[in-house]
Amino acid sequence: MDVKTRIRSTAVSTFASARYLNFLRGKARLRRKLSAKPAAVHYFHQVDDPYSHLAVQKLDQLKAAYHLPFKAHLVSKPAPEFQGSSDHFENWALRDALSIAGDYDTSLQVARQPGPAEVQAANNKLAVHLNQPDFAQKAVEAGTALWSGRSEKDAARQPGETALREGDALRHKLGHYLGGMFYFDGEWFWGIDRIRLLERRLIEEGYG
Repeated sequence: MDVKTRIRSTAVSTFASARYLNFLRGKARLRRKLSAKPAAVHYFHQVDDPYSHLAVQKLDQLKAAYHLPFKAHLVSKPAPEFQGSSDHFENWALRDALSIAGDYDTSLQVARQPGPAEVQAANNKLAVHLNQPDFAQKAVEAGTALWSGRSEKDAARQPGETALREGDALRHKLGHYLGGMFYFDGEWFWGIDRIRLLERRLIEEGYG
């Protein structure tokens, strides 16, 4: 093994290690305590992301099971540079989400990819529910209408645009770019199939 390969291998092992993960957790926990903010799970919802539509169907169950706030944020789709093949990204994501929906007791009925005006309408509807107890219910309803082709169109930019700017800024600040993400004290959990890892973390932290 040459020197470059050995250095690269060591770096990957370090970043993937439990020690580094604990460092990130501790750093985020300390930063939160210094800011005097209470512990919370942040959920980032992208209305035209099929993974988000699956994940939000579990949000109320999580809120009922764990003793800390779950804060929802609306976000935009990832930039092209984060999509791998931008020509295929949406179709691949949709195909994958459809293949796993039933395994997690969730549903996704798709007629077509939603258009920009329909996405804007869904964001406008959900923006006013972000801090309300019914956010998950409204998000599921909006997503169901959006994916089934029954969503209305809306050219207005408020309040959805404001909510997206705020959600995108927080997601970027915390260090990610996708929708359907949960964040808790330095650690990201992507999509419905990582919720079990989020729950394990919350139980370890004493919130179960």
